Amino acid sequence: MATKKTKKKTGSKSKKKITRSNTAPVDDTMPEPFDPEYDVEPPDDNDFISNVKLDDGEQEVWWKKLGGGSFTLKQWNEVSQKYKSQIIKPKQTFKAKPSEIPKAFRDVVVPLEPLPDELEKEIPGLAPTSYEVIENTDEPGSFDIINVSTRKALNAKPLSKAKAEAILSGLQ
Repeated sequence: MATKKTKKKTGSKSKKKITRSNTAPVDDTMPEPFDPEYDVEPPDDNDFISNVKLDDGEQEVWWKKLGGGSFTLKQWNEVSQKYKSQIIKPKQTFKAKPSEIPKAFRDVVVPLEPLPDELEKEIPGLAPTSYEVIENTDEPGSFDIINVSTRKALNAKPLSKAKAEAILSGLQ
């Protein structure tokens, strides 16, 4: 009579019983009561103000997205104190503050209402540049147009006096 041989399972995993001896020690002690001597000082009011975006009172304006493609608008949510992203599709109208629309996109995203006058002002600190016509020292009878503030020539090649004066009148 033939006896049937049984194979031993070699790939079985032995389960280890979790006991207190093979785990990390548990600290059952109660935490110490609050000690005001080691209390951390509260942050200054200025630190808190710098972390919170203050409402500048800017009014929202209706805008329309022209052309193809989409535009991602990030708007500040006062309730959750986070930015919320909104995808604007072509020909969609939406409300946003003028400061939320970058000036580079103003040709594709156009306002449907007049913008407040504050955004139309010139940037403070930039004075208009002034130019003057000066005779070129290297070539007699030729002239350069010079920026007064930087003292650099505007033209690459020397010009005749008539051409230099015509260009200067167009600049001013």
